[in-house]
Amino acid sequence: TLAVSGIKNLNLAELGASWDDLELNGGDGYGFPELRHALAAKSGVEAGRIVLATGTSGANHLVFATLLSPGDEVAMEHPVYEPMEMLARHLGATVRFFPRRPENGFRIDPADVAAAVTPRTRLVVLSNLHNPSSMATDEATLRAVGAIAERAGARVVVDEAYLDAAFDRPPPSAGR
Repeated sequence: TLAVSGIKNLNLAELGASWDDLELNGGDGYGFPELRHALAAKSGVEAGRIVLATGTSGANHLVFATLLSPGDEVAMEHPVYEPMEMLARHLGATVRFFPRRPENGFRIDPADVAAAVTPRTRLVVLSNLHNPSSMATDEATLRAVGAIAERAGARVVVDEAYLDAAFDRPPPSAGR
């Protein structure tokens, strides 16, 4: 196998656990409270902003399905992690791309984002670290993208599946 999107399966015994140790549902319906609180602390946000999902693709699906309707537009980075593009198209949205140019080190140019956003744009989507280049997006650029989206009445979705892979100086979560 050259690549996978999952992790190695382990049985409960390998984890040192039993069925009696498992609690899969939280009291509020958004998942195991202790895990939500730990993720919130790690990301620097309130636990009420955390909803658990089955992997990043599952989380993206929840967000896109909540915020998009057929006929909406999505401004999305290119190159892109193709499942995000296909998800937006599956939900009936039109995808407009803004480039992450190799000659610019795959950084986001807010002017390119602004050019891709229209009055029908409901989401601006990017990954940080960028998938596939691993380029981190700095806070000033994220704020600029946020301002562009806000002027259009759109939301920004930042897939941070690989953010922890920036070992030396990881950028802060966009959730802040």
